[in-house]
Amino acid sequence: MNSTMKRVLEFGIRLNLQSKEEQDFYMQCLVEYVVETLDHDAFIKNKNEIEIFTFGEKSLLLKIKNDTMTIEPQCELAFDAVMVVLKFIADKHQQVLDHFRGLSIKESSTVPSSEEESSEDDSEWI
Repeated sequence: MNSTMKRVLEFGIRLNLQSKEEQDFYMQCLVEYVVETLDHDAFIKNKNEIEIFTFGEKSLLLKIKNDTMTIEPQCELAFDAVMVVLKFIADKHQQVLDHFRGLSIKESSTVPSSEEESSEDDSEWI
């Protein structure tokens, strides 16, 4: 194992997530990506952990805490699963963040003020 991979396993990967909601969205996107591969399944174990299975055997435990994802191999089949996770980060990380942040901006800009909302509700009843 090369020194870069050792550092990744020892210290984790900083994800630059800005909120708990963004972390939840990121975890869901990662799980969906892993599930789309032929040999792997993934499940959100709890609010900070994802379990990845390779050929039905638990191969990785991913933990996201304080904006850092740590990777804990669970068996000999872990290498392939690590590569899937790293490919997701390389190919999809920024896209997922941009998508979530774009959704957050659109949601906050489309929320009507309470005055606009009440006048719209009044006209619906007429």
